[in-house]
Amino acid sequence: MTVSERFVLLHGFTEEELQVLIKTCKALFPDKDLVFAVTTETNIQWKVSELIEEVLKEHEYMKQQKGV
Repeated sequence: MTVSERFVLLHGFTEEELQVLIKTCKALFPDKDLVFAVTTETNIQWKVSELIEEVLKEHEYMKQQKGV
């Protein structure tokens, strides 16, 4: 993770609540590269370190696709 990245793990929220939380977090921390993860039936069984590693890979890929 870079100095500006922050990892946010969300569990138990509705889709609508997730949208509000993500939008709010981004507005509150505009200078941070927020990385969001939502638990799934699959990843709920993973070690947190494994989840963070996988989500960070996906995050980097998505940033490259956007040209960020």
